[in-house]
Amino acid sequence: MSPQLYPLAVKLRTLFSRHYAVLYVCVIGLLLAFAVFSLYQVLLVTSEPSTASNTSGAFDQSTIKKINALNDSTEQPGTFALPSPRPNPFVE
Repeated sequence: MSPQLYPLAVKLRTLFSRHYAVLYVCVIGLLLAFAVFSLYQVLLVTSEPSTASNTSGAFDQSTIKKINALNDSTEQPGTFALPSPRPNPFVE
């Protein structure tokens, strides 16, 4: 080390030895802020809706027949009958 840099190195060494905890917390805080910002950017990019549509707008004849076969809400439903009860297997 040159004689001119020696006093500077001593000053830097004493600075780091006195304030290493503050420097450590600052570095960790900056790394944490960078990680949060990076995750935010990734989530922002993936949450954008895609512009491509996957559904087709055409109906085939079988679908049209099924829609036409549906009943109106104004029509009376048919008779409703419950199924016959099952026999009890534990009766002798």
